[in-house]
Amino acid sequence: MATSFAAKVLVVGIDGVRWDTLHRAQTPALDAITARGFRAPVQVHTAGPTISGPCWATIATGTLASTHGVLDNENPPDAMPADFLTAARGAGFRTYAGASWPAMLSPVDCGPIFAPDARMTVAADPGHRLDAWDTADQLVVNEACEALADGEIGAAFLYFGVADEVAHALGVGPEYLAAIEACDRRLGAVIDGIGALNGQGEWTVIAVTDHGHVDAGGHGGDTPEERTAWITACGPRMPRESPARLEQADVYAQALSVLGLPVEPDRFARPFGAR
Repeated sequence: MATSFAAKVLVVGIDGVRWDTLHRAQTPALDAITARGFRAPVQVHTAGPTISGPCWATIATGTLASTHGVLDNENPPDAMPADFLTAARGAGFRTYAGASWPAMLSPVDCGPIFAPDARMTVAADPGHRLDAWDTADQLVVNEACEALADGEIGAAFLYFGVADEVAHALGVGPEYLAAIEACDRRLGAVIDGIGALNGQGEWTVIAVTDHGHVDAGGHGGDTPEERTAWITACGPRMPRESPARLEQADVYAQALSVLGLPVEPDRFARPFGAR
């Protein structure tokens, strides 16, 4: 059934990348997306803290923390609204997800942020070892390239976590910059592998971060450095100018819109440019 759908969407989450640091990094893959679409800062909504679990739950479900109930990285909610991959599967699309942070896809800590499915890759918990995070991110790339190669997947989500972990451990210095650039190379490997930017098929690509960091590393507060996130996206019908109003939750709505699926009216999310 999935082969009858032309439109496809890939969402890539790169954890903890500061907006200002992004502009200092050498990121040819992200730059290529931006050149074909837009890149814009987005403020983490004040309904939730600048913490990964709540932010990714908002991105995945198109709802705010007051609705999805993920308030930290440790405690899962009683129930989660459906994420955009679950909605896509319900409409007949095949989906894939890969993540180096187990809570994104597994019932550990605050997870699963995305409902588990047979077609997914969950890395072993890297703990706080930076080399293990690097290895886990690379596993996600390797498995994703294989999973997406046959053209059967209509919607996919990938998560890279090493940049956030480096910032926590070492602050936002040169090692952090290098980790962001490593994430970009991995993103590039995936989009090159599926021909997403070469006119092969109908791929829309959305890259997003969840929060920033203070200079010393760390987040959870309300400084501009922590609360300013970003989205960059391109695709066949993507706006070329940054939307005047943009929310992290809108990733959910845009992903469904690309696939021609409706967004429930009670969701906070709106497609890009529809606010």
